[in-house]
Amino acid sequence: MDTLDLIGAAGLAIIASTGRVMAPARAMLRRHSKCLGQLVGCSMCIGFWVGVVWGVLVLGADGRVVLWGGAVSLVSYAADQAIGAMEKQTHSTKRGEGEDDQ
Repeated sequence: MDTLDLIGAAGLAIIASTGRVMAPARAMLRRHSKCLGQLVGCSMCIGFWVGVVWGVLVLGADGRVVLWGGAVSLVSYAADQAIGAMEKQTHSTKRGEGEDDQ
């Protein structure tokens, strides 16, 4: 498993689950299916499927594609959580909530 492949696939999963460019596609899927709507909004869930597809394309159809799915899912979730924490800190600092009162 190449690190660049892992990070690239996780990036695709983050774009698919949270990126503005994919918002219309996510909205369309949510209108058609509650289950698909939840899937495409979950970085861990979409990360698994992106990882499986990436694994098939890179490895072929061997049993390790599930490992790719798990690895991309984990990295996607961790990245999504880190991005969310940074955004929260950035927004609270802009409002003055993150500063110490002295």
